[in-house]
Amino acid sequence: MRVLFVCTGNICRSALALAVLRAMAREKGVEGLELRSAGVAALEGSEVPRVVVKAGEILGVDLSGHRARLLSREDVAWADLVVTMEDSQARQVVALAPEAAPKTFTLKALSLVDPELLGEGDLGEALARLKVRRTGAGGIPDPYGADLGAVVSVGEEIRFHLSRLADLLLLGWMRLQEVGGLEGSSRSRSRRLQA
Repeated sequence: MRVLFVCTGNICRSALALAVLRAMAREKGVEGLELRSAGVAALEGSEVPRVVVKAGEILGVDLSGHRARLLSREDVAWADLVVTMEDSQARQVVALAPEAAPKTFTLKALSLVDPELLGEGDLGEALARLKVRRTGAGGIPDPYGADLGAVVSVGEEIRFHLSRLADLLLLGWMRLQEVGGLEGSSRSRSRRLQA
C-alpha cells in the first residue's frame, strides 16, 4: 500500500506523520508499506525547522534529513491513499487530481474508522462501502513558527490519530495479503518504506 501525507509546507505535519507511521510499521514488522509526503505550498528542498527536528527527537523520530517536496499529480497518482492534515488540503488534492477524490481523506476523518468493520478485500473499496466521511472531522493545527511545546503537542496529536490509522492501514494491508489482493503486483514486489 502506498500512502501520501499532505500538509502545507511539508516541513512540519506531513513530515512528522510520515516519520511516525514509518516507525510504527517497523515496530510491527510490516513490510511493503510505502510512504511519501508533500506540501500543497512547499518550497522544494526546504529543511525542517530545528524546533520540529527537536520535537521529532522527543517523539522518537528523526527528521534531520527530510526535505520539503511540492505536491504533484504524479504523487497523487502514485498513492493508494492520500491523507491530509486539513480539509482545505484535501480540496486542493482533489482540485489537482479530481480522480483522487475517493482515496483522499483527512487524518482525523480516517482515524474515526473502526478497523474491525473493514471486512476482506481492498482497503479503498472497504472505505467506500462504509461511506467514510472524507473531511469535516477537524484539522491538525499547523505548528509552523510555534515553540517546542506546541510542536510536540501537535506531534502527539498526529501520533494519536496515526495509532488509529496504523491499525486501519496495517489490518487492511494484512487482509489484502491474506486474500492475495496485491500478490504479483509491482506494489507487492516493493518491500521498503520510503520517504
